[in-house]
Amino acid sequence: MTILAHSNLFDSVPDMQPQEGHRLYLMVDGGQIEDMAQQLYGLEGELDIMPVYTQPPYDQLLAVSPFIVRLTDAVWTWFTTLNQPTAGYVFASSHPGLDVAHQLRDFIQVLSPYGSKVFLKLAHSECIDALLFNDFGGFWSLMSALWLPTREGWQVYHAPESAKSVSLPYQLSDPQWSALGKVVWRNQIQSLKQHMQTYFPERLTSQSDPDQWVQTWAETAYQQGFHTGQDLTQFFNVLGFVGEQALDASVHPDISNIVLNPSALTPSQRIEQAALLAKHESEQAESHLSNQQEQL
Repeated sequence: MTILAHSNLFDSVPDMQPQEGHRLYLMVDGGQIEDMAQQLYGLEGELDIMPVYTQPPYDQLLAVSPFIVRLTDAVWTWFTTLNQPTAGYVFASSHPGLDVAHQLRDFIQVLSPYGSKVFLKLAHSECIDALLFNDFGGFWSLMSALWLPTREGWQVYHAPESAKSVSLPYQLSDPQWSALGKVVWRNQIQSLKQHMQTYFPERLTSQSDPDQWVQTWAETAYQQGFHTGQDLTQFFNVLGFVGEQALDASVHPDISNIVLNPSALTPSQRIEQAALLAKHESEQAESHLSNQQEQL
């Protein structure tokens, strides 16, 4: 098949020509694309589709499973039209797709540098980029090349001439773990921006640099001990309801006290309480403004 650039994805696409005897496949992330299996099976033409999460205990997660799909014109058009750079990538392999899916199950869960089990996002392009950039060799017995679309452009990797074998269960190195953490944080920033666009669009569009604004306030929240995705979202709810003066004790003393000062409550309990209070104060301010307008 012919790989052509898609203007919605990137201005240009690297040359994806597999070596003789190798085929192109798309690894695509069911965790990022809603109803992905239904979309894939609805495509025209001959399809070769292999989910990765088919064996216990992962079969219970089939709805968010990565899928390996033989790359065709219809599949490529579908993927590029999604315009979700992190939701998949292309790879070349001499193995049947079913065999690749089977062997990839060895990497569904890996070990952190500290020995704890963690799920590896096999179809998240930036996660795989973070690993390959830091000498991950787990794919080279299966794949001869990978083309990874990321939010910073395409990243291309080719199998080394002499790939080292890896031991299982695979344990991430410190650099790999650190690189994955940066991807997780980048995803969190994007999620927070989408949250503000959905629920507090005026607050976001009023910023001269919305991306930097989200980044700065997310770092502030993290420094205050709000580390989980839910806690960070609640922190941004506070900003959404009452604005940046939420942490100014002279303007919002109760809210700022809850956010800035540790107490017997957990950070999650504190920020949830602060968000509820911010919502209440916002509603009171709107009611007061409405009454004033009626009097006029």
